[in-house]
Amino acid sequence: MAVLLRPESDPWRIADVQDRVEVISGRLSEPAGLTGPLKAFQPDVVYHLGWFGSGAADRDDPRQLTENVANSLALVELAAHAGATTWVGLGSQAEYGPTASVLDESTPTRPVTAYGTAKLSAGRVTQHLCAMRSIRQVWLRLVTAYGPADQPSYLIPQVILRFLFGRRPALTEGSQPSDFLHVTDACSAIRAAAVTESCAGTYVLASGDHRPVREVALTIRDMIDPRLEIGFGEVVPAVPPVGLRGDPRALKLVTGWSPKVSLEAGLAGCVEWYRQNLSRYSKENTE
Repeated sequence: MAVLLRPESDPWRIADVQDRVEVISGRLSEPAGLTGPLKAFQPDVVYHLGWFGSGAADRDDPRQLTENVANSLALVELAAHAGATTWVGLGSQAEYGPTASVLDESTPTRPVTAYGTAKLSAGRVTQHLCAMRSIRQVWLRLVTAYGPADQPSYLIPQVILRFLFGRRPALTEGSQPSDFLHVTDACSAIRAAAVTESCAGTYVLASGDHRPVREVALTIRDMIDPRLEIGFGEVVPAVPPVGLRGDPRALKLVTGWSPKVSLEAGLAGCVEWYRQNLSRYSKENTE
């Protein structure tokens, strides 16, 4: 396996496996420099999991469209030149836009951010380009993933870190049901899609286990200290949250994949990881 890393990247999240992979240094925005190394590596499968601006602050940055879509197309061309037969890209629930519906492959796509629009565009244009290059393309619309070493601004790490720093998390009422897929299961789904020859096109990637945000926050609290308080209702968004729910049945049917990590086990692992790695963070990280 090889990974593409920008020269300035800090790959601390993969430090424990980095000696088992080949590192190709470069940028998707500069594909000419990647042609030789990828051709030499001769990949069978190319995974496109990198994306500029996945955080909330960059959801409407114009570079979502000007850079990300172009980089996705460049990676297809690089894959074709290197002889790859399969190309797997990671999409997003943001391609659908706000909806109270359970997301599946038939849900209408109505993105409301540049991020969602760029993901939708990248999925469609890479599908066409892969077909032109005789490459099997899979586009997985991830609903919500969580796990150790996640961005501290996301719900689960934010709640964990605030508790561990002795602070009370401020949340919405938390009644909205949401889908939480452990990163281990997300990775196994991505691999299953890659190795299943009959898997092609667009699929929803989700756990199918829908829990209210309130239940998730309370579960985390009880794992750390049941006496701690949570500020439910202290955050009042301008638009009431509808939650994010996905239906993974189509992906399960074609690949045989199914999630293995229960939400309770996944949350317990996250709590322990953040407890052991608390020195990486500060109270300011959880604002």
